[in-house]
Amino acid sequence: MSHTGTGRSSTALAALCLTLLPRLALAAVPAEVQPNDNRRAAGNLAAGVLTLRLEVREAVWNPEGEDGPRIPVQAFAEEGRPPANPGPLIRVPAGTRVRISAHNLLPAQAVAIHGFHSHSGAAPAVLTVEPLETRDIEFPAAQPGVYFYWGTTTGASLDTRNGVDSQLSGAFVVDPPDAATAPDRIFLLGHWFRAGNPKATPPEPDLEAWVINGKSWPHTERLAYPAGRTVRWRWINATDENHPLHMHGHYFRVEATGDAAHWTTLAASRRRRVATEVLTSGSSLALSWTPERPGNWLFHCHVLFHIAPELRQTPDPPGSHHEEHDAARHMAGLVLGITIAQPKTAAAAPASEPRRLWLVAGQRKGVDLHGAPGLGYRLADAGGRGAGGPGAFTAPGPPLVLTRGQPVEIAVENQLPQSTSVHWHGIELESYYDGVPGWGGEGKHITPPIRPGETFVARFTPPRAGTFMYHTHLNDFVQLSTGLYGPLIVVEPGRRFDPESDKIFVLSRGGTDDEKDPFLINGSASPAPIELRAGMRYRFRLICITPAPNLVVTLERDGRRESWRMIAKDGAALPQAVQQPAVVDMYPGETYDFEFRPGSAGSLTLTARNAFFKLQTVAPMSVRMP
Repeated sequence: MSHTGTGRSSTALAALCLTLLPRLALAAVPAEVQPNDNRRAAGNLAAGVLTLRLEVREAVWNPEGEDGPRIPVQAFAEEGRPPANPGPLIRVPAGTRVRISAHNLLPAQAVAIHGFHSHSGAAPAVLTVEPLETRDIEFPAAQPGVYFYWGTTTGASLDTRNGVDSQLSGAFVVDPPDAATAPDRIFLLGHWFRAGNPKATPPEPDLEAWVINGKSWPHTERLAYPAGRTVRWRWINATDENHPLHMHGHYFRVEATGDAAHWTTLAASRRRRVATEVLTSGSSLALSWTPERPGNWLFHCHVLFHIAPELRQTPDPPGSHHEEHDAARHMAGLVLGITIAQPKTAAAAPASEPRRLWLVAGQRKGVDLHGAPGLGYRLADAGGRGAGGPGAFTAPGPPLVLTRGQPVEIAVENQLPQSTSVHWHGIELESYYDGVPGWGGEGKHITPPIRPGETFVARFTPPRAGTFMYHTHLNDFVQLSTGLYGPLIVVEPGRRFDPESDKIFVLSRGGTDDEKDPFLINGSASPAPIELRAGMRYRFRLICITPAPNLVVTLERDGRRESWRMIAKDGAALPQAVQQPAVVDMYPGETYDFEFRPGSAGSLTLTARNAFFKLQTVAPMSVRMP
């Protein structure tokens, strides 16, 4: 590897000025950043050598479409092309020599560029380019994988970068040598933040944008696929935070994972099927999935602060109210919309008479959370009798126990003074019943919000047994923080849910103050003790539906960690289940099933903690001899 600056002698000064003057003139007028869908590889690839002339420029960026705000940022550009977000895609076969000339057109700031190296395990170099300087770097693209390069002009690390230099990121993909690669798509996550001034007149709010390939929902790319054809995606997290990525109505298979310097292709036995996968800051992954059901679907981050409509800097029209309008208004940020098409066929008749449930959403009596009423669910009988009666609403809502292969109709009645919806998280079902108002369904048959006093009937047949959840998908942060969520368990035909051996732990948040409100286990910050028997086999079903932060969950005895077997993730059985220390890092939207057999009498604690907020909740357990 080599990299050289352009320290030139005085005899070349005139030539240098002639070279720089056009660039200085170009840099004086910030250009508009263009979204980059990562379909076109940059540079010139010939005779096994990629030559790329890269620029760092001042630019203006609009993550919210033509009518949105124009944000001053720094951006990468391929010479002769407009600045792009993400930066120009570098994509080459392994073994290619990569030659990059990096031109810094910023008049007063040096840029440090990370990621220009061979990904062979050696300590990666950082290419620092001073203002108005050009530096060259050359290296072999040695290790196939999905990587990225990124820059900073503020000295920030990747996990602290979110300002003017936060969009200096680009994908770097190295394909296997001399091998045809299956068609894929590459998505890079970005984040920009500017602190407001609460003392200004009027007060200036914080401004923020979370983007996929340079755009925020509803301006992110809309994808369309035919049913039955395998889809391959590559995801890169160039942001300062972690993202649990959730697929509606389908599972996807994680095939490989990596970061800016390493890449690991998973063995077939380790390729788990999931509905939610965490992409940590600086990491990347390859996934595949097969569209199976027609209609509109979502793929999004499950951290509510990354998809909240309040992120939008383009104000709503006067008199509008996002919960009553389409999905373009009640979400923003890290959301992709997917439409699956297939020829219409006659719907198959249910194999058996559906089971009917009546789920009611309402306010919990006497519960006030910072001025917001506590919300919850309760069950009425199958005909709705008792729906308007005095029965208590609870958070979490009552466990819904269904049977694999048995059709179900769940009538959701809204007794709230605001619209709501219910998303059957992790369940494979028809798009119309998925619970995303203004988006789910097909054509003109689009899922409506459940308005006050209305009832919506969701119909589906669970295709697999496992641990799932149901929760609101409208006005998400407030409704979720105040109680609209619950566990959904699907058992095998002929089996029953046994609360003696099946233990559900719903991990949530007890209010809308994301810094102070406690974490809850089964709706309580001080859960009642759970009694277990030594030698008995238990299934611990862990469900995380916090609005934002992750929780590290541990099971300990006298300060020493127990062990358990992880047997399922997101309702799907894992290909391998091995005994391991009893600890798991859970993010919003994830479920895990563990098999646990206490060996002797004594006291245990199941603890859910978040180090950043310095908060934890403990569920005590006592183990007695049979």
